[in-house]
Amino acid sequence: MKKNKIIIHDFCAHPFTFELAGEFKKQTEDIHYLFTNDDVGPKADFKSTSCPYTNISVGYNIPKNNPLRRLIWEIKYAFLLRKKLSALKPNYLICSNTPVIILLIILIGQKFNFVWWVQDIFSEAAIQLNVIPKFARYIVYKILRFFELIISMKSSAIILISEDFKVFFKKSNQNKITIIENWPSSQHKNLIGKKKKIRSIIYAGTIGFKHGKDKISKTIKLSLKNNFKFILISEGKNAEDLKKLYTNYNNFEGYDFLPYKELIKKISMSSGALFVLENSASRLSIPSKAYTYFLCNTPVLGLCNPKHHLAKAIKNYNLGMVNDLSGFIKGIDNQTTYNKWIINLNSYSRNFNIKNKYKLFRNILNKIT
Repeated sequence: MKKNKIIIHDFCAHPFTFELAGEFKKQTEDIHYLFTNDDVGPKADFKSTSCPYTNISVGYNIPKNNPLRRLIWEIKYAFLLRKKLSALKPNYLICSNTPVIILLIILIGQKFNFVWWVQDIFSEAAIQLNVIPKFARYIVYKILRFFELIISMKSSAIILISEDFKVFFKKSNQNKITIIENWPSSQHKNLIGKKKKIRSIIYAGTIGFKHGKDKISKTIKLSLKNNFKFILISEGKNAEDLKKLYTNYNNFEGYDFLPYKELIKKISMSSGALFVLENSASRLSIPSKAYTYFLCNTPVLGLCNPKHHLAKAIKNYNLGMVNDLSGFIKGIDNQTTYNKWIINLNSYSRNFNIKNKYKLFRNILNKIT
């Protein structure tokens, strides 16, 4: 009996989405993974499994600071993706982190079951984007909301990473929705805890909209003032500005994005980790790097709306602190508090079982067969 062809398309190639593809492969599924290297950021370790994959490239990086050039890039990418999908002939397509313009183009005349794995609400993000003139933001928002409505109607199933995202979907589409929380890839988990943690705070990820440059800068200043090393792993204009600002400080280390294996080592050795979200982004983004922090048993400082999904997890399971850098530093220096954080993180990370995640996705595909 011929197997159904499954494609997972993760625009950003996050380690956890590739791990899911690898688990599909282990379960003898006919799977193929698609992504683009044109999006700068940490990528999965593609040598970690035998899962077949393809990098789809327009030939240059996404021009994120120029809306018109970005739109042109996305249209070019969409047609390249359509061509690849036509060649692979999938029965199921699972799309994650994919801009709505691209989704709309590839869904025209589709001949596959489409699963929309929603990581961000792009229409809501458009309202806050500084690269879009203020007078045009509401227009862009309305256009993207309309596109998202069409995509949700064309979806066979919708996967949300948080209950909080449900408010963005019409009641008529609620029966399509399944909540599956993100998780950190367990690739290179054997490296965790191999070396003693150093007195440092780490930030790993992009710095732009949703990730406040000023808040990160203030955290670096206070960390250095308290004799903590600060490790910044990022790329882009905002990241380079911060690296230049603090490059002469002995306790500051700045890196471009690292391979996942090296990233795990850095996070595991750090005594604390940071993620930042502006209040305006709290309803529409859940930074995946926080889950990697949890996996590495590194206590987390979240600078975000206290009602945010991850803020609730940090508080409910006592995995670090929210909006209290001074208290976080004191907690790291207090052996009793710090040991509790480590114990709680170790317990919490047991939830990240890839076999269980695979079963959740497999059940969704079974329902839409």
